[in-house]
Amino acid sequence: MRRPSFLKRIRRDEGGATLVEFAFVAPVVLLMLIGGMDVGYSIYIRSVANGALESVARSGSLEGATESQIRFDIRRNVKTILPNFAANDANIVVTTKNYTDYSRINAAEKIVVDNDSDGVLDVGDCWIDEDGNNQFGTNEGKDGIGGADDSVYYNVAITVPNLFPVNGLLGLPATRTINVKTLVVNQPYGQQATRPTVCRTV
Repeated sequence: MRRPSFLKRIRRDEGGATLVEFAFVAPVVLLMLIGGMDVGYSIYIRSVANGALESVARSGSLEGATESQIRFDIRRNVKTILPNFAANDANIVVTTKNYTDYSRINAAEKIVVDNDSDGVLDVGDCWIDEDGNNQFGTNEGKDGIGGADDSVYYNVAITVPNLFPVNGLLGLPATRTINVKTLVVNQPYGQQATRPTVCRTV
């Protein structure tokens, strides 16, 4: 009986095929696994940081709270999540804006004197300067935690290192920024401050 040629024997030989298949599949599976763990890590940080922020924001809605204390407490609570990344306060940026009412967030400022009733701010017309910038437009909110009955919008931007160094190998940033936000209405422990009315002169 004639033996198959060398090339035919090579084609029929399936030894080592699994190893070759694994070499193709393993990188994809590994990247999916790393990606899933990285996403889970981000969700974990966001969830815990959001709980820490809401806890501090609720205490900040009470009379006697100070903005400096609120910022300190937020940073302290976030640092417990990231003990190895806690030395640099620049990695935890706290922004606070206050509004007369949550419905006024990023809404057009109110025209209260409209001499020709055209809905346009003309010379001689007046508006409530809700964000205190002396410019008529969108209410961008005043910096700080406000006063009694004000709505306070908190935003905390946390810069954290990626869980795995894959991004660095691909030339992508080695860190990511996670934002957590919450809105709290201060307790009505006093009379809400009245925003100034400003009139257009030119």
